[in-house]
Amino acid sequence: MPARQARCAGVRLDPPPQPEQPPAVVTRSGRIIATWLGTAPWIGPDGRPRVLPRTGPGASFDALVSSVTTDMRPRAVLDEWLSQHLVTLDGQDRVTLNVAAFIPPPGQAAQLHYFARNLHDHIAAATANVTQVPPPFLERSVHYDRLPGPVAARLEALGREGAQELLLRINRAALDMLAEPDPAPGAPTRRVNLGIYLFVGDDLPGEGA
Repeated sequence: MPARQARCAGVRLDPPPQPEQPPAVVTRSGRIIATWLGTAPWIGPDGRPRVLPRTGPGASFDALVSSVTTDMRPRAVLDEWLSQHLVTLDGQDRVTLNVAAFIPPPGQAAQLHYFARNLHDHIAAATANVTQVPPPFLERSVHYDRLPGPVAARLEALGREGAQELLLRINRAALDMLAEPDPAPGAPTRRVNLGIYLFVGDDLPGEGA
């Protein structure tokens, strides 16, 4: 059921701290993966990322990397991604993206950056929703308890699948919009962070009784 919005007044909110600049691995890898997931010729007719030849004419992995950045050689990007299991390289020298990417390795700078940014934005949205009328941000959830294990597992799988489809759709839409002319120099810009979370755990004693 949609979570009920709570409202209160008289709460003083200090301006949120400015987020730190993301590590280079976040901006570089994120942009390349977003392009592979969202734009032609890197996606196929089914909307899924193509399996790319590592080199060669046309849509290759080297061409993909070079279309986004010239600061790092495609081979160096490939080696880095292979070590992080973001891609696989088969015997025909073809590169396949792990569709679940980008999930940074635990404890590394990229993961810590996403942790801090997403935690900040979720708290900021929730705080605004309980102090402003009407609540300005989307914040909804579906929650059930006292579920049999197989039912919980199936709902978890549906949640993961649906979230992945939504994020890919938003990514493609953003890339299409960004193909339009850039805003005028000095014009104010904004940012959008669409976050989805899913938690599965044992019922607490007395919960749902």
